[in-house]
Amino acid sequence: MSIMIGITEFLSPFDMIGQFYLLAFGLIMVIIDIPFENDRIKDFKLAIYKYLLFMTRFVGRGVWYLFLSTMVWVTLYGQDLEPFVGFLLSGIIFAVGLCSIYTGLQKTIKLNNLRMILVKKGADEVTRLAPPEATSYSEGGWHYNQWNEFSRDQTRDLPRRIEWTEEEFKFVAAALSFKVKSDGIIDRTEFLTWTTGSLTIL
Repeated sequence: MSIMIGITEFLSPFDMIGQFYLLAFGLIMVIIDIPFENDRIKDFKLAIYKYLLFMTRFVGRGVWYLFLSTMVWVTLYGQDLEPFVGFLLSGIIFAVGLCSIYTGLQKTIKLNNLRMILVKKGADEVTRLAPPEATSYSEGGWHYNQWNEFSRDQTRDLPRRIEWTEEEFKFVAAALSFKVKSDGIIDRTEFLTWTTGSLTIL
């Protein structure tokens, strides 16, 4: 809409570049969240996972939404094109960005708490607890049920055990994955790297 308004109002070339920039990244966000897939959409998603990985994380996406809200504000409200619509849309996008960052930080702290419990056990114990290697008879690694059981077992002495929903596990597996797109499994190498590394931001 801002592009059409910009054309009719004869905005400067630099302003128009900003509009197309917003359009391009808006389409990227739509592709990430689109509820169905085909071969073309899969290719686009793989490219996003490869080149714009931060946009697949809660915190990264939240920061992008905050930036997007300021761009919408400047485009529609600041230039007096559609002040009310600009105020409304930028406010909604800003709120979504804050919620996304809050959720990401909440899950990040939860994951890091589990990591710190494992680090205190020592490297030898962590290696013993790690998921099995893949063999010709088994794909190795942990799926959701194994990961959740492991997490509950390691936090059984806490007042409240750390548990995960299936949706949370998908984000954890994606954050720990060494692949362009997560396969939904936490393998031995990913697990050991996570326990010996630093904070993993979701």
